[in-house]
Amino acid sequence: MFAPGLFDPLTMDEMLAVYAFLFSQPALNLTPIEAADNNDNFVAWLQLQPPNKQQASAWLEQQDQLAAAASGGNSSSVPPPPLLPQPPRTALAMLIQGRQHPPRVAQIAVGPLPQPSNWSYVPLSAQVDTAGWLQRPYSGPEANRVALLINSAAAPLVPLMKEAFDGWYYDPGSTCGSRCLVYSLGAPFGAGPAAAGGSRVGPGSTDGKRWLWIFFYRNLEGHHLHTVGLELQLDVSTEDPAGWAAGQAWLGGTLWPSPQALAAAWNSSRANSSSANSSSSNGSAPGADAAALELLRSFHLPSPDPKDALFSTFVPRSADGTPTAAAAGGVPPASAPRPPLQYEPDGRRFRLSASGLGVEGWMGWSLALGHSPTAGLSFWDVRFRGERLLWELSLQEAYAGYGGPSPTQAHTQYLDGHWGMGAAYKELAAGLDCPSNAAFMDLPVSFNSGPQLTRNAVCVFELSLGQPLLRHWADAGGSPAYYGAVPGSVLVLRSISAVYNYDYVADLRLHLDGSIEVAVHTTGYVQSSWYSRAQQGSTYGYPYSPHNSGTIHDHLLHWKVDADIAGTPNSIRIDSVELQERPGAEGFGGGAPWFSKRMAQSFPDSEGEATLLWNGSSKAQPDKAHGPGLFYIINANATNRWGSARGYRLQHTYSTQQVLPPADKFGNSQGFAWSKYKVAVTARREAEPASSSSLNQPLPYAPIVNFDTLLEASQPDGSSNNSSSSSNSSSSSGDSIVQQDLVLWVTSGLQHLPGAEDAPVTPTSGPALGFWLRPFNYFDESAAASQPDMVYIPALTRQQAEAAAAAAAAGDHTFSLAAAAANGSAANGTAPGRAAAAAAGAGALSGLAASQAGLGRDDMIALVSITGADALTAARRGIQPHVGVPLRQQCMPRPASVPFNGSYAPTFSAAWAVPPGTQPVAAPGSGTGGGGAVNGSGAGNATTPAGSIATYG
Repeated sequence: MFAPGLFDPLTMDEMLAVYAFLFSQPALNLTPIEAADNNDNFVAWLQLQPPNKQQASAWLEQQDQLAAAASGGNSSSVPPPPLLPQPPRTALAMLIQGRQHPPRVAQIAVGPLPQPSNWSYVPLSAQVDTAGWLQRPYSGPEANRVALLINSAAAPLVPLMKEAFDGWYYDPGSTCGSRCLVYSLGAPFGAGPAAAGGSRVGPGSTDGKRWLWIFFYRNLEGHHLHTVGLELQLDVSTEDPAGWAAGQAWLGGTLWPSPQALAAAWNSSRANSSSANSSSSNGSAPGADAAALELLRSFHLPSPDPKDALFSTFVPRSADGTPTAAAAGGVPPASAPRPPLQYEPDGRRFRLSASGLGVEGWMGWSLALGHSPTAGLSFWDVRFRGERLLWELSLQEAYAGYGGPSPTQAHTQYLDGHWGMGAAYKELAAGLDCPSNAAFMDLPVSFNSGPQLTRNAVCVFELSLGQPLLRHWADAGGSPAYYGAVPGSVLVLRSISAVYNYDYVADLRLHLDGSIEVAVHTTGYVQSSWYSRAQQGSTYGYPYSPHNSGTIHDHLLHWKVDADIAGTPNSIRIDSVELQERPGAEGFGGGAPWFSKRMAQSFPDSEGEATLLWNGSSKAQPDKAHGPGLFYIINANATNRWGSARGYRLQHTYSTQQVLPPADKFGNSQGFAWSKYKVAVTARREAEPASSSSLNQPLPYAPIVNFDTLLEASQPDGSSNNSSSSSNSSSSSGDSIVQQDLVLWVTSGLQHLPGAEDAPVTPTSGPALGFWLRPFNYFDESAAASQPDMVYIPALTRQQAEAAAAAAAAGDHTFSLAAAAANGSAANGTAPGRAAAAAAGAGALSGLAASQAGLGRDDMIALVSITGADALTAARRGIQPHVGVPLRQQCMPRPASVPFNGSYAPTFSAAWAVPPGTQPVAAPGSGTGGGGAVNGSGAGNATTPAGSIATYG
C-alpha cells in the first residue's frame, strides 16, 4: 500500500478518517447528510486542499536532487542541505450550517492526514469568508424538501395533466404506471439588480429571493427529449421549509400567477363554446386573457407511439426507424464487421505512479493527477524531459446558457461545477469509452453523500493518430534522397462527466513534440423544450419530434493554466501580423506596389494589457482591436541555442463570443465574468486559487468569486483591490506580469443550435472545446526529432538497388537493404540478411524480428519482402496487404499490390522512387510471376516483395 502523493485525491481511508473526526466535534454539531434535513448542519462535499506552491515545489526539487544523488548523478562533496518536510495533506470540507444563526455556508480545513487532529475555518475565497443562506448549494436534503413542495404544487394540476398530456401525469405515489411525468430543475435560483452606477452588488451578500423553476418530462428512455410544456416556479427562500410556496405556472406559451390559476383557466377553456368565447362568461378564470384561453383550448400533447418514441433511445434500428433484430439483445449481430482495435506490440510504453494516480515514463512525460468533486480532474507538476511546464492545469467552470420560449429555458444559465462535474464520473466502458488496452483508475468521491468509490473513473492510453507527426520524402535532385517520419501518437488521460443530461468527454493529450492538448467533446442529451411551430417557428431551435425541439445555447469552458515555462518567472509576448507595402522597384518590375506581411511584437506589462476580449482587444484598451495575433508565455531570461526566448504558444481550438451584456446591464454576468475573456493573465497569488466558485450558481449577481476582481491590482497584503469599479472598467490594469509567476485563464466556447441529428444525443464529431500549448523556441529543434520512434531510410545507389532487385528475382526474400547499403554489393548484402533471418527464427524477417536479431531501428533496417506464408497469415488475420502509391505515376510501373510485411516499418516498391527520365529498376514481381497474396488468394507464390525506398543517390 503506497502513501498518497502531494496531489493525489483524498483516499477512501482519508475520507473516512475525516468524517469520523468531524462527527466527533461537538462545536460542529453535524448530522450525516443521508439523515439530514435542509436546515441541519452537514457536510456537502470533501476534497484535498492543494499544497502551497512555494513549499511543495521546494520539496519536489529536493526530492529530485536526492534521486539524482542516489543514482550517482551528483558527485559533489558539498554536504546536502537539511531535509525539507513533506508538505502535509489537508482536506477541505464544505459545510451547510442550517443551525447557525443566521444559517450559512462555510468551509473548513481538516488535517493533518491521514489522522486529522484539528480543523479551522478558511475563507470561501479571497473576496468572501462565508456565504449566505440563499447561496447554499443545492443538496440532497433540500431536494427532498423540494419534492414535497412539488407534490402539493402539482396536485391541483393532475386533471389538467391527464387531459392535456393524453393520460400522462405527475404522481409521487406512482399510480401513473407507465405514463408518469418526472421533473428537472433549472438554474440559477434568482436574478439580481444590475451593477448600476459603476458599483457591484456586494460579493456573497444579498437580500433577494431564492426561486426554483422546474419543468416536466414524460418518463421515457431519453426523457430529456420529451418535455411536455409545463413549468412551475417555487419560492424556497425562508430558513424554515414550512414557509416555502409555489409561485407562477407556465403551460404551452401561457403564464399564470399560480398552479391554481392555471387549473381554473384550463377548466374555463374547456367550458362550453359560448362561455369559452367570453372571458367574462360564467366558468371563466378571473382576469384570464381571451388569447391565453384560446392557447389553452388548443393545447394537447398526444402520447407518442412506441416507434415515435424510438428517436430518443439507443435501441438498435434501421435507417427507417424500425428496431432491428439486435434490439432485444442490445448488441450488433455477430456477422457485422467489427471496428479496428488498437495494438501495443511491446506492451504499454507508460507506467502509472506508485500511488496509481500519476503517469510516468511515456516518451519523456510525467504528471500527477488531482481531483475536485465540483470541477473534476486536475493535472499537477506536468513535466517533459524532466523540465516542469505546468504547475497546475485544471478546469474551473463549465457554463451553458440557454434561450427558449419558456421561463426555464429563457433563464437557464448552468454552472456545472455546482452540480458536481467531478462527482458525475461513471465507470468507463473498455472498448467504448476508452480503448480496451487502456489503464484504468478508481476515484473516491464525497459529494452530496458519504465517501463512495467510482471504479474505472479515469483511463490512460497511448493513441496512434494514424498519421505522421513529422514526415518528408526527398527526391533525388540537389540533395540526397531519403524518407523520414515520426509516427504520430499521443498519451491520453480521459474522464467522462455525465452531468444530468450532458456528457463531457474530457481529454488531456500529451504529444511527442512536447505539445499539450486539452480537448473536451460534448455529447449526451440536449435540454429540450416544448415546441409549437405556429407559436415559435425557428426562433429558438429546430424540432426533432412533433412537439419537442432543442433550444439554442452556448457552452463555455474555463481553465486555469499555472505555467512554469523554462522556470517560474515568465512574461507574455504577442506577435501580431501586419501588412507591409514593399517598393515596386524590388518586385516584378513596372513599379507596381507589392504587399507582404511582417510581424510586430508586443510585451504586455500588466494583467489588463495581456487579458484579451473575444474581439482581440485587451481589457485595458477594450476599444482598440488587434489584428491576427499569436499569444505566447515566455521566459525572457532563458533562450534556446539560437538566441530566442524559450516559450510556449497558446492556441485555441474553438472559440465563441459571450453575447450577454455586462454587469451594469445584467447583474448575473458577475457570476461568470471570466466568460468575457478569451484569455486572461494574472500574477499568481496563493490566496486566489480559482476564477469561479461552485457557489456562484445559486445567485450569480452576488458571486463568491468575481473574476474581474482578480484582474485588479493587489493590495500590500496580497489581496485584490475590491473596488467599486464596474466589471468592464479599465481604471486599473492590474499587477505587473513582467517576469512573474503567471497564471493563464483560458476560455473556449461554442454555440450549439440543436437539429434533428442531435437525437438521440449530440455526436462528438464536431470540434472539441479546448486549446493547445505548443513549444515555440523552447527547444533547438522539434523534440520529436529525438524521439525513439523516428524512422529514417536513406537512398540506395544504383548498385544497391540492382542487388535488391536481383535478390528478389532469385527468390531471396530475406535480403537486407541496410546490409546491402553497408557492404555495397549483392554478394555481401545477402549474407547478413540470411543470418538475421536465421537468428529471428522461421518465417519472414519482420521489423521486430530484425530488431531482436541485432539489426535494430538504429541500423535503419528496411526489408525487401516477406514470405508468401506470412502474407497468407496476415490475410487470414484480416490484415490487408499494403498498397503503395508511386510519387511519379507517369514514369514508374505500379504493381497491383504489395503484401503486408509484418512490421510497422514503411514499405515501398523497389522502383517507385526513381527520378524521371531514367530507366527504373524493374519492380520485383511486376512481370508474370504472380502477385502477392490478397485475402489469402495466391498464397504460396507471393513473389511481389515490399522493400525500402530504392532510388539513385
